[in-house]
Amino acid sequence: MIDLPFKGKWIASGAGATELTNHHDRIKSQKYAIDIVKFGEDNKLFKNNGLANEDSYTFGAEILSPVNGKVVHVTDSLPDKKITDRDKLAGNHIIIRFGDSLYVALALLQQYSIKVKPGDSVETGDFLGRVGNSGNTDFPHLHIHVQNTPVYDIETTRTYPLRFRKFKRRRVLFWREEENGFLLSNDMVRGE
Repeated sequence: MIDLPFKGKWIASGAGATELTNHHDRIKSQKYAIDIVKFGEDNKLFKNNGLANEDSYTFGAEILSPVNGKVVHVTDSLPDKKITDRDKLAGNHIIIRFGDSLYVALALLQQYSIKVKPGDSVETGDFLGRVGNSGNTDFPHLHIHVQNTPVYDIETTRTYPLRFRKFKRRRVLFWREEENGFLLSNDMVRGE
């Protein structure tokens, strides 16, 4: 289990363990990944026409460590635009080792926003960086998954089902306190 890596109100745009709820399902190295975007104070996902990165309330949103662990990999220099090179699909990203042999990957971060480096120890809630639009992406969002390797490789990395320790979730009509819960596409969540 991990904690939510953000504060505020967000919505999962891709989550779950099947192709019905998660577009990542077709890629073994991302099967259980979650894509998630942030709502603004006006309960919208973007301002203006939404075409510029800066129109998105997700772009520049703070990302916090979801675990106590050690940073094992950082990429921070890629531009905030769609990247199709296979070795750069994760864009700017951080990988943190936690537990005995698990790694959490937080990807598609903003260029030069990452404030940690390999070897740094982090605690749950520590500021890591900001959401960007780097990597294999069509709009600013946070991509998160738990994997078995210290570096992401589209061919060999394997992911695991992802559960969050304690959070508020809205599925259909009502907000509920959840513990040890998972997300599906269109779930709204609040990080406090």
